[in-house]
Amino acid sequence: HLSTSSGLPSTSSTNKINKSIDIHRSFALQAASSTTAPVIKKGGDATIAASTFNLAKSIIGAGVLSLPSGVAFYSDSPTALIPASIITIVMGLVSAYSFSIIGKACEQHSAESFQDVWAKSVNPNTAW
Repeated sequence: HLSTSSGLPSTSSTNKINKSIDIHRSFALQAASSTTAPVIKKGGDATIAASTFNLAKSIIGAGVLSLPSGVAFYSDSPTALIPASIITIVMGLVSAYSFSIIGKACEQHSAESFQDVWAKSVNPNTAW
């Protein structure tokens, strides 16, 4: 029973709450005084082929889903598909070029991830 007839907490429940608070404080102090080194996250263990496939799947999926609605929004004419397709291809080429530049930067700086390249080429304090 947690409270007395007066509506105030009983002594035993107050003692339990105080013990719980003391336990949490001791864990917090122990964690704060811990001298373990921070964990440095490196890149994942996915292969280049798996990463490329996942990236292509995401890009193609987004384009395939958005192209018909975009064309339908701007025109009812079937000829509107031609400029929409051209824009999609141009944007795909720009993306491919950007990814190749990131790959070249990784090779040049002997980095394994975009985060490593950023840290080595721009500023390690701003790498996320």
